[in-house]
Amino acid sequence: MSGRRLREIIGAFSSVGLTSIIEKEKQQKISQRQENYVLLLKN
Repeated sequence: MSGRRLREIIGAFSSVGLTSIIEKEKQQKISQRQENYVLLLKN
């Protein structure tokens, strides 16, 4: 296992990690919007 290959693997993992974090953030924002919408409908 060469150092370059190892860095490529780590880079792939970190980019996957970043995208999943971004997706989670998006999901949280969407669910917050849905909650706000439900609250508006109740009032």
